[in-house]
Parts: sequence; C-alpha cells; structure tokens
Amino acid sequence: IEEGRARLERLLDTGLGPAEARAGAQLTVARCAFIQGDFAALRRFTDACLPVLRASGDEHAVGFALMILGAATATRGESDLGDSLLREALTIARRSEDRWLEAGCLGYHGIALASGGRVAAGRAALEEGLASSRKLGDDRCVGWMLISLGRIARADGDVEHARARLRLGHAG
Repeated sequence: IEEGRARLERLLDTGLGPAEARAGAQLTVARCAFIQGDFAALRRFTDACLPVLRASGDEHAVGFALMILGAATATRGESDLGDSLLREALTIARRSEDRWLEAGCLGYHGIALASGGRVAAGRAALEEGLASSRKLGDDRCVGWMLISLGRIARADGDVEHARARLRLGHAG
C-alpha cells in the first residue's frame, strides 16, 4: 500500500491529467490513507476528489468516498459529522442500488452509532448490513460484521451474544 500510494501521490503532484482521472487517483490515495489511519491525507484527498466525482455522476465513487470519510470521522470522535457523511453515502448506495456499497455503509454506520452510545441502532444497522453481505456472498464482510457485532455485544455486557458472534466471525 505504501509504495502504490507514494507513486500515485508523485503522479498527482505533477498536476497533469484529466480531472476525472486525477479524481480516481485521489480516491485511491484516500482509500490507502484510510487503511493506514492517515486521517489528514484521507480528508485532503476526499476533499479534492469529491467535487469532480459528483460532477461526473459517479455515484459509486462518491458514496465510497463519503463512506470512508464518514467512518474515519466518526472514529475520531466527530460522531455527528461522521453520521451525516455515512447517511449521505447510504442514501447514494440505495438510490443507485449498489448493494455492496450499501452493506459497507450499514456496517460502518452501525459501528459509528454504537461507538456514539446508540447501541441498539448500531446493532440494527450492522444486522441489516450482515444480511446484505450474506446475500451478496461476501464472506469477508460477513466476518467483519459478525466480529463488530460481537465486540459491540461484549462492550454492552451481552457476553452470550458476544461469544456467538465472535465465534462465527472468526470461523468465516
């Protein structure tokens, strides 16, 4: 990830290329920054690419950018802003019938809600995302959501539910 991100950033630094291609590269750098936990870069690159992506009508890319920005923002303690970004991403995913993006948005939104103290709403969002991920056959997302549900249950003192979810999540 580090090498690919560094190369893309060097290419972007040249200022060359059509706006849509640059926006795609900026979103890829933002995704790398998300994985690496580099919030400043994530913010900088999503801020740069979102206007172009919105203008181009690429709903998947817009929704994805909002999803990762919302998830990271909520994780940093800005729960209201994170919630707003994740809701916008979820609206886009549903409007465009992008089931993979919808499931991801539900997962991150569920985690953000539970982290912000809205445990029941967080569980409900994660359960909905889990059902969607199962329909899609996305075992990686199923495992991630089961583990997230288990962690939320454990934090909420629901040991029985936590054990069941964590056991299933690690088995997948």
